[in-house]
Amino acid sequence: MDNSFPKNNLTNEVFAYWIPRLVADGVDINDILSVHSVATNWPEWSKAWSEIGNRYYLLAKEMQSEGHDISAGETLIRASLAYHCSQIVAFHSQEDKKAMQALKAKTYQKAAPLLAPPLERIEVSFKNHKIPGYLRLPRSLENLAACVLLVPGLDSTKEDFHTIGDICVKRGLACFSFDGPGQGEFRQHLPLAEGYEECIQAIFDAISSHPKIDPLRIGTLGRSLGGYFVMRAAAKNPQIAATVVFGGAFDLEDFSTMPKMIRDGFCYATGGKTDSEARTLMGASSLIDCIDKVKKPVLIVHGKLDAIFNWKQAIKLSNSLPGVSTLVMDDNGVHCCHNNAFQYRTKMIDWLANVLKKDQGL
Repeated sequence: MDNSFPKNNLTNEVFAYWIPRLVADGVDINDILSVHSVATNWPEWSKAWSEIGNRYYLLAKEMQSEGHDISAGETLIRASLAYHCSQIVAFHSQEDKKAMQALKAKTYQKAAPLLAPPLERIEVSFKNHKIPGYLRLPRSLENLAACVLLVPGLDSTKEDFHTIGDICVKRGLACFSFDGPGQGEFRQHLPLAEGYEECIQAIFDAISSHPKIDPLRIGTLGRSLGGYFVMRAAAKNPQIAATVVFGGAFDLEDFSTMPKMIRDGFCYATGGKTDSEARTLMGASSLIDCIDKVKKPVLIVHGKLDAIFNWKQAIKLSNSLPGVSTLVMDDNGVHCCHNNAFQYRTKMIDWLANVLKKDQGL
């Protein structure tokens, strides 16, 4: 993949990059093909996706007026995902990006109580602000539930963790997705910076005190850059019972070779005006100072065709965790193995369900 893309023109190569991720996160392939047929540049991409979101939003209102709440909730999820797609690379217009972020969050919040099982919005205090998140409990819950904290990466947010949340609750796991510094709703309060693990600790403390969550069975799953964050959290907090890293990193050694849109994303999240400034604002961004403190099980999933974090990052991470880690490498996997999402997302949650079993006495 050419690391300078995306260019203004939306080539087939660009769509080929995005399709696996969007489908993995629950976007309808027919909607992707619809955008492909009309969008030739990023402003047109954003407009097309916002129109799809509006269409689903109106359909959801109609469904709810007819008393079909679950259908309305599921349709609002589609609307929220479309708004997410609209803003995801909208660096050509920061105002449009902010507007679509807000609309995505508002739409997801409307969907939350209508779903089966529903999502409960919880706001966690952190540095004089409130981290927005959603707790989802399994449908049938006889005892305290194990819980997975879903940690987003650079341009992912709580809303596009929805498909992974579905996998969790079907396997008896609660899950909590959220926006941290530099992400989604919370970016307006705090930028992305070194020390993100402090945010994860605040969430761990809040969720472990929830009356329906077993505080001894809380694990984390970090996506992309979120994989780096969860490893730092595991090093700092031995109470985290298990950690999953998919498409993650040991450090930011690959920063200069990342696609331009990813470096643009770092600028947006940190508030840096240049790539160099953004990288400086991320601090050391290496696990070298703490990796030896991780003692609980870690699952690492990575693709050898990852164009953001080179596959050697996963090797380095695994080699630094002797006797603790399990490495799964897909020779044909792209970033986060989005092109084989069903296999690896189910594998990750099945692994967590097994490690977090109550009878293991964690």
